[in-house]
Amino acid sequence: MGDFVELAPALGHADVVTLDRVICCYGDMPRLVELSAARARRIWAAVYPRDEWWTRLAFRAINAFLRLRRTGFRVFVHAPSAIADVLRASGLQPVRLRRTLVWEVAVYRRPAPGTGAAAVP
Repeated sequence: MGDFVELAPALGHADVVTLDRVICCYGDMPRLVELSAARARRIWAAVYPRDEWWTRLAFRAINAFLRLRRTGFRVFVHAPSAIADVLRASGLQPVRLRRTLVWEVAVYRRPAPGTGAAAVP
């Protein structure tokens, strides 16, 4: 147990890596996504908040409450396009994206070597 970004160099690879409502709890999204993507042999999937006015408003309210409680923990709405940029730079291709009122569920895959397989929108 601990901070994945700090522990990542000592961790092995996995066929499937999932981040279920984790990205919104971490301030350094690019590093978290990059390191987790590097450990995904085949599939990387995540659930993170949509970048909409209502989620940003809700997260600001949550952070205000956390400040009142004098807690150092904060929540973040990272731009999904920035998450996608990190994943593509890591060699992953989008397979599926689904949205709910608050959350986005994104699935990416690593193409098999030498296939040059195209992404599925």
